[in-house]
Amino acid sequence: MLVSILLSLNLILLVFNLLPLPPLDGSQVLAMFLSDASMRRFQQTMAQPPAQLISLIVAWRLLAFILPPVRVLVLNLLYPGSTYGA
Repeated sequence: MLVSILLSLNLILLVFNLLPLPPLDGSQVLAMFLSDASMRRFQQTMAQPPAQLISLIVAWRLLAFILPPVRVLVLNLLYPGSTYGA
């Protein structure tokens, strides 16, 4: 039971931090697609606390759609003979 809980918590943190929304870790991917001026303007906007709060709320809402397929994928990789999500 404890291992199952730890797996679920780690999956949530993995998916949550990979979302490309500031202030999450995945937001650094945006730097590859924006020009220098656009990236500076984007960083200044996202440095504001209301923008960060809105991004966290959006990320939390997206997590409900992204996490179930990731969980099924991980369970199917851990238990290849079973049919989770089928």
